[in-house]
Amino acid sequence: MGKKIALAVGVLVLLGLLAGGVYFYMAVGQSPDDSANFSDTMSDDELDSLMVNDENIALPEDVTFETYTNEEEGITIEYPSDWTVSPGASPTVVVLASPLQNSNDSYQETVSIAAQDISASELSLEEFSTQATNALSQYMENLQITKQGDAQLDGEPAKVVHFSGTYPATDYLSETYQIYTVYDGYVYIITYTGVPDDFEAFMPTVGKMVSSFTF
Repeated sequence: MGKKIALAVGVLVLLGLLAGGVYFYMAVGQSPDDSANFSDTMSDDELDSLMVNDENIALPEDVTFETYTNEEEGITIEYPSDWTVSPGASPTVVVLASPLQNSNDSYQETVSIAAQDISASELSLEEFSTQATNALSQYMENLQITKQGDAQLDGEPAKVVHFSGTYPATDYLSETYQIYTVYDGYVYIITYTGVPDDFEAFMPTVGKMVSSFTF
């Protein structure tokens, strides 16, 4: 039974990651620059900006937001009006993708939301977090976890992890920020994925999205 639960958590995490890391990679004959350096020196303040209140997030002046609502899952999130909204494959509810920045841009940064009933497993947040971290090491190549910690998501205790690595079925390195919570038998996962060159630039926008999320 324990192995089945671990496998289920691993598959859930993998699908959530794939929603952000693979669905919106634009195959235009080249991969993102693998030679770019990761943000190993990213400060705590930069990562913590994803969890602060709206009024403390410094956004570009020209960014306007709309609200995505999924009544079936009971979730809402604000997103930039020029981002693409696409349904995800279960357990991913939706994938929000940034527009390409120029003709040389081959990767759309994404924020995906996954929601899944895990009540049968009776996993706590701590237990899910442990299994999720183990799943990352099984599915990601070149995995480097640079930050893990406690957070809040819609006022509930949550876990946050920042890591880099190579996603399944891809040949380039990506950076990912993931925050998740377990509430009333459900796990809610928000996954932001980008490439190293642009990852930090999108963090204020993603912070606004994360802080607006409700379930």
